[in-house]
Amino acid sequence: MEAQAVGELVFKKYGRTTAGERVQWVRRYLSSGLTHREFCRRYGISTTTLAVWQRQLREQQQQAAAARQSELTECKPVLKEVPLASVLGGGRWAGELSFQSGTVLRFAAELPPALMKEIIQGVIC
Repeated sequence: MEAQAVGELVFKKYGRTTAGERVQWVRRYLSSGLTHREFCRRYGISTTTLAVWQRQLREQQQQAAAARQSELTECKPVLKEVPLASVLGGGRWAGELSFQSGTVLRFAAELPPALMKEIIQGVIC
């Protein structure tokens, strides 16, 4: 089996490469400053093979980004009823959260810290 070494990375000309090795080869290519053809010629990799590895890595990154975005959009706040009599103790505010939407959430000084924490966690998700 012919092999071409780059640091600790070895291209096995007729062997199979692992997913991790393919990612390393693509990253090595992207940081090399070489053209696609020059890089492949230098390390004995088929230009088609490297292009397929790049496409696979790009698709994996897009899927991971979509999954992260999906997790963020699926995050729904849980609303909890809070009796106003226990919260409105004379207008003294212990804290205030302002959101980009213009919504302001104020916390009365008498609000138990545990309840304040629960409300903030529910809003931020």
